[in-house]
Amino acid sequence: MEAQNQFATSPARDTQDARRQARFRLEVDIRVNPKTGGALKGATVDISESGVSPLLKLAVWLGEFVELRFMLPYRPVTV
Repeated sequence: MEAQNQFATSPARDTQDARRQARFRLEVDIRVNPKTGGALKGATVDISESGVSPLLKLAVWLGEFVELRFMLPYRPVTV
Protein backbone atom coordinates (compact mmCIF):
# COMPACT_ATOMS: atom_id res chain seq x y z
CA MET A 1 0.00 0.00 0.00
CA GLU A 2 1.24 3.43 -0.80
CA ALA A 3 1.20 6.18 1.83
CA GLN A 4 -1.33 8.84 1.01
CA ASN A 5 0.22 11.46 3.33
CA GLN A 6 -3.11 12.85 4.43
CA PHE A 7 -2.53 14.41 7.84
CA ALA A 8 -5.46 16.19 9.44
CA THR A 9 -5.28 18.98 11.97
CA SER A 10 -8.74 18.26 13.39
CA PRO A 11 -10.02 15.11 15.08
CA ALA A 12 -11.48 12.31 12.94
CA ARG A 13 -15.24 12.56 13.25
CA ASP A 14 -16.56 9.70 11.10
CA THR A 15 -18.32 8.05 14.04
CA GLN A 16 -19.43 9.16 17.47
CA ASP A 17 -17.61 7.46 20.34
CA ALA A 18 -16.65 8.20 23.91
CA ARG A 19 -12.88 7.80 23.70
CA ARG A 20 -10.79 9.66 26.23
CA GLN A 21 -8.33 11.06 23.66
CA ALA A 22 -9.18 12.74 20.37
CA ARG A 23 -8.39 10.66 17.28
CA PHE A 24 -6.75 12.22 14.22
CA ARG A 25 -6.82 10.88 10.67
CA LEU A 26 -3.55 9.30 9.63
CA GLU A 27 -3.41 7.32 6.39
CA VAL A 28 0.03 5.75 5.99
CA ASP A 29 1.42 2.25 5.52
CA ILE A 30 1.98 0.33 8.75
CA ARG A 31 3.73 -2.88 9.72
CA VAL A 32 2.45 -4.74 12.79
CA ASN A 33 4.82 -7.29 14.32
CA PRO A 34 3.09 -9.45 16.97
CA LYS A 35 5.45 -10.85 19.63
CA THR A 36 4.15 -14.32 18.72
CA GLY A 37 5.55 -13.88 15.18
CA GLY A 38 4.27 -13.18 11.69
CA ALA A 39 4.47 -9.57 10.46
CA LEU A 40 1.30 -7.98 9.10
CA LYS A 41 1.17 -5.11 6.60
CA GLY A 42 -1.70 -2.69 6.32
CA ALA A 43 -2.63 0.97 6.49
CA THR A 44 -3.59 3.24 9.36
CA VAL A 45 -6.99 4.92 9.65
CA ASP A 46 -6.43 7.21 12.61
CA ILE A 47 -4.21 7.76 15.63
CA SER A 48 -4.56 9.10 19.17
CA GLU A 49 -2.42 9.54 22.26
CA SER A 50 -3.40 6.02 23.37
CA GLY A 51 -3.40 4.06 20.12
CA VAL A 52 -3.63 3.66 16.39
CA SER A 53 -6.33 2.10 14.23
CA PRO A 54 -4.88 -0.01 11.40
CA LEU A 55 -6.64 -1.88 8.59
CA LEU A 56 -5.10 -5.36 8.36
CA LYS A 57 -6.02 -8.47 6.37
CA LEU A 58 -5.65 -10.66 9.49
CA ALA A 59 -6.67 -9.95 13.07
CA VAL A 60 -4.32 -9.50 16.01
CA TRP A 61 -5.57 -10.92 19.31
CA LEU A 62 -6.91 -8.37 21.79
CA GLY A 63 -4.24 -7.74 24.43
CA GLU A 64 -1.38 -9.14 22.33
CA PHE A 65 1.88 -7.20 22.51
CA VAL A 66 2.95 -5.87 19.12
CA GLU A 67 5.59 -3.64 17.57
CA LEU A 68 4.26 -0.97 15.21
CA ARG A 69 6.30 0.62 12.41
CA PHE A 70 5.07 3.52 10.29
CA MET A 71 6.33 6.73 8.74
CA LEU A 72 5.43 10.25 9.83
CA PRO A 73 6.35 13.30 7.72
CA TYR A 74 9.71 13.84 9.40
CA ARG A 75 10.83 10.40 10.54
CA PRO A 76 9.96 6.73 10.87
CA VAL A 77 8.25 5.59 14.09
CA THR A 78 8.69 2.28 15.89
CA VAL A 79 6.55 1.66 18.97
